[in-house]
Amino acid sequence: MQTMLAIDIEPSRPELEVEKERMICVDDEPAEELIVQANIQRLKDTKVRLLREIEETDKLLDIENARYARLRNNKNPALRLPHEVMSTIFTMVHNDHRYSNSQKAQQKALKFLVSTSQVCVSWREIICHTPLLWNEIVMSFRHGFTGESTLTCLNAHLTRSGDCYLDMAFNLGGSYIGYPAFLELIGSHSKRWRRVSFLVSYANVIDFSSVLERLEAPNLEHFSINIQQTHCGGPNSPRMPYQFDPSLIFPHGTPKLTFLRLGGAALGTMRPNWTSMETLHLDGWERTFMTREQFKCLVQTLPNLTNLSLHKLCIRYPRDPFEKQSDILLPQLRSLRIREPYTSMDMVVPTMVMPKLETLHLQRVEAIGTKLNPSVKHLNLETCGFEDHQVMKLITNFPSLESLGIDDCPLGSFCNQLCPPDGQTTIDPVPWPQLTSLTIRQLSGSNVHFFVWLLVARKDCKVPVGKVRIDRRSRGALRSKHRLDWLSNEMEMVVENCDYLDRWPPGLGYDDPHDLED
Repeated sequence: MQTMLAIDIEPSRPELEVEKERMICVDDEPAEELIVQANIQRLKDTKVRLLREIEETDKLLDIENARYARLRNNKNPALRLPHEVMSTIFTMVHNDHRYSNSQKAQQKALKFLVSTSQVCVSWREIICHTPLLWNEIVMSFRHGFTGESTLTCLNAHLTRSGDCYLDMAFNLGGSYIGYPAFLELIGSHSKRWRRVSFLVSYANVIDFSSVLERLEAPNLEHFSINIQQTHCGGPNSPRMPYQFDPSLIFPHGTPKLTFLRLGGAALGTMRPNWTSMETLHLDGWERTFMTREQFKCLVQTLPNLTNLSLHKLCIRYPRDPFEKQSDILLPQLRSLRIREPYTSMDMVVPTMVMPKLETLHLQRVEAIGTKLNPSVKHLNLETCGFEDHQVMKLITNFPSLESLGIDDCPLGSFCNQLCPPDGQTTIDPVPWPQLTSLTIRQLSGSNVHFFVWLLVARKDCKVPVGKVRIDRRSRGALRSKHRLDWLSNEMEMVVENCDYLDRWPPGLGYDDPHDLED
């Protein structure tokens, strides 16, 4: 029988020390965590202090850099010019942008002011304290006036414009929230209004009329308001007549007002005192109509009416076809424009007595009943599909025509009436013998031969066209047929570019921002 003996082995000295240290670490673990946390917090505080010092140093560095840049700029010869000279230079450059026919150039007008004012402090002071740089305000509001930033920007313009006359154009789209505050802001400067235009997508008429009824605008020359839709309806609402019980806006009088546009819901609901009116635009709705007598009373109450534009008007005639219609007397009218009428104008135009009419512009007109009017010198046709007999009526009724504009119209009918028949070299009498200027827009490649035929035939008949105005598309079509250089070289014509639509009325002298906008 063997006896099992337990062997008691004493641990070595190093192992005892390790175990003791382990036990000590376990006992001191909370204290060590506190020490580490304190170190972390100390380092964080140091980091915050250093970042604050860096931030303060950056600010001081920016200040010193600005002082250094200002000292450098002061040595620049351009900044030594008097402020009056710099202000004149800025005004000239700014005017080149805002008075250009190019829409992109007009958008660059404000960008020019902003970017130039950021060059240096001196230039910023000049720009911000030159009122003529801020008196023209063109703004678009897509979502109403729900925030303060839009009105703040507008107020900055009004403040910087000083006491200059104001030329303002506003495109108001989206929500109508905030219109009262907007109208009150610009209304507080109404005595400085010179040209004001509103294109409103949706609004209550009362929001505008209630403010305009109590404003004074003694310097107002141009006023345009087009409210496209209201709570009462819009272009697709049921057909209804114009009430023509308008509220009088600007009751204290507008002695300088010569240009007026009333469109949409504004037509028939508001009007200023228009005894001095020279240019009148009437923009209608498809579902709203006026009677012929209403139209007659409206235009005949303007003794100085010189320019009349009718856009999308629906004029109802008497039901009795045998009822004789009295003439509409327009003794001073010189320019008439008819665009996209919803009813035929061949019963209205013949009754309009216009002894001084010089310019007639037709757009999307199917037929127009005219009578002899030798005073007409300029005829512009845009998207009018006139056939041979209709062109013949134009030739007969306007025998003294000097310039003809054709925009996206078939040239075949004009060639058939203005050119000699096949096999002949002359035509007697020569149609429009005084025609010396021809404007062509949207000429297609298939119509180039008609255009060339017309010019050659006029030259063979000893009544050549001396000047041709063509747009970019027409130049491309002529160039593709090798006829662009042929005009000036072989035909000896003056060729001019007309890439932008002519301003209406002729001789207006400034840009109408909301013309041709629906």
